[in-house]
Amino acid sequence: SAATGQPEFGQHLRGVNDEVRALLCMKVSLRAIARHLRIHPRTVARKLEFLGKIGRAYLDSLPVRGLPHVQFDEMQSSIHTKYKPVAIPMAVDAETRCILAVGVASMPAQHPIIERALAKYGPRADDRAAGVSQVLRRIAVMLAPGAQISTDCALHYPDPIRTELPGVRHVATLSRRARNAGQGELKRGANDPLFPFNHTAAMVRDGVSRLV
Repeated sequence: SAATGQPEFGQHLRGVNDEVRALLCMKVSLRAIARHLRIHPRTVARKLEFLGKIGRAYLDSLPVRGLPHVQFDEMQSSIHTKYKPVAIPMAVDAETRCILAVGVASMPAQHPIIERALAKYGPRADDRAAGVSQVLRRIAVMLAPGAQISTDCALHYPDPIRTELPGVRHVATLSRRARNAGQGELKRGANDPLFPFNHTAAMVRDGVSRLV
């Protein structure tokens, strides 16, 4: 087989992988991709999972080293319903805005839907601390000695940063109110200290239909 030794080995429809990837990156829904390519929606779902594994392997093997400054924060989304929110911790290079690591963690519902979420689904685990630690652990080998990590003033950031990134200088800045534009990620006012992260997060949210 021409795919021997490749990640696509054993797939019956590996010829549509590139088209599925391009359409997913253009915010086309899974059902619309299936109709356009005349394949089953379950095939598109399997392709999404396959491409996700390739993306994860790419992030895990990034050859980036010696970065002097990274920015870290969390986006929020949901699974199935807004009553099941998740946090998406992400780290980016402050200079190039390259995404260095990304994760996902369960979190409880927030105001004003706390009572309805508890009544319908019960208590929800808060795994944000573990998710933050996992992402920080991945970028530890990418940082230069004495590097700086910038975050907002979330209270659950300092402890894992001290644990996972010893010797790294932590700079926390107050978060600002979001602009009307920018998918809720870009902040009002000029000179946003976390603009590289916020702009990258806005692009990610705009480019992934589930996050929208």
